[in-house]
Amino acid sequence: IYKVVLQRAAGPVVVFDDTAGKVIDLKTLRDTTGARFAFLSSKSVPQDSYTSVDVTVDPTMTLFPKNSATGSPFVLADSVPRDGSGHAVISHTFSPAKTLGVRDDVVVDFDLGNFTISGGPCSMPT
Repeated sequence: IYKVVLQRAAGPVVVFDDTAGKVIDLKTLRDTTGARFAFLSSKSVPQDSYTSVDVTVDPTMTLFPKNSATGSPFVLADSVPRDGSGHAVISHTFSPAKTLGVRDDVVVDFDLGNFTISGGPCSMPT
């Protein structure tokens, strides 16, 4: 993950930014005891109404089949928007908008239970 940005009418709020990127093993973020978290940032955000979140990731990820120690590279579809460095930008719109304050936590969850690959590059749901 390279960047996480919350969008609002007054302009974007960058809550995480790492030009080298941070590798996250998404599978380790849930186990039989429940949800786990990888903390990327402890930034405060201005109290405001936020309309969406953008998560910038590498366009290639490594996928590990269930019960396998060997992963394979997998490229996100060209239809997933890219930033100026070629990184994929995954966006999620809040419906309705979310009002956040300085003490609210923002959690971005990748739903691996519903992640599927079907005949080619992965595209992200809107």
